Amino acid sequence: MKRILKEVFNFLKESLNFFHFILEVVYNGNFNSKLKKSTVKTAVVLANGPSLKKELPKLTHADEFKNVDFIVLNYFANEAIFFQIKPKHYCFADPMFFQDTHRRKEVRDLFDLLQKKIDWNINVYIPSNRYRDFIKYSCFTNSQIKIIKINITEYRGYERFRNFFYKKGLSIPFIGSVANLAIFVALNKDFKEINIYGVDHTFFDSLFVNKKQQLCIKQSHFYSDKEIKAIPILRIDNGKNIKMSDYLFSVFKMFESHGYLYQYSKYLNVQITNYTKNSLIDSYDRI
Repeated sequence: MKRILKEVFNFLKESLNFFHFILEVVYNGNFNSKLKKSTVKTAVVLANGPSLKKELPKLTHADEFKNVDFIVLNYFANEAIFFQIKPKHYCFADPMFFQDTHRRKEVRDLFDLLQKKIDWNINVYIPSNRYRDFIKYSCFTNSQIKIIKINITEYRGYERFRNFFYKKGLSIPFIGSVANLAIFVALNKDFKEINIYGVDHTFFDSLFVNKKQQLCIKQSHFYSDKEIKAIPILRIDNGKNIKMSDYLFSVFKMFESHGYLYQYSKYLNVQITNYTKNSLIDSYDRI
């Protein structure tokens, strides 16, 4: 009897979640969100982790980087190698690329660089709910830059329908990191192999609470040569200090998202390989 009641409860819970999900999909719109299929077999995602620095010198000549499409993120264009490999795909998800923050000058300098120096066709992928903000904030008029909206509605409901909605572009796993967005884009571009570099995700190495009871972290990226200083982790919505429990939950959601992306890759029969040394991601095959 208990088993039957549990199954009924789970069915009702899934049904309610699925109903709410459908309402959210309808409310958010953007139904024409399927991505154009790639004619290249392999995508290489170049994320922001410090380990990527060792890979940069290889990008122009190593065999594993020949006949591939590169997907780059955030501040990658500040590297000279960007204009040598000329990536076809660029992803932005962090709020600092859509609104004024303490990093406004860095973002403006990056956008100015892209605006003036891009002389090849490049797709820029952003969350659909920030499209208007991005258009206004980036000020892009360069005809070579095509901005593509990605639905960021998280799937809820019956598990058997999850990958169907991912494939239709009507849903996406949680974007805890722009790397989640990049891998999802690669999957929906129909690449058969996706190789990822620089997804260290070693957030816990430098996590601590200071004397002011602020949760702090040393954020390390491949493009930073300066001494890394610990900074408080602030909430995006109000700029206040985030609590440890909230931070750990968001990191949990990000790693869970990698798990969903792995399941989706198997659904599509796509091979994802993580080439990042010491990466904390345990979802993908490793080399």
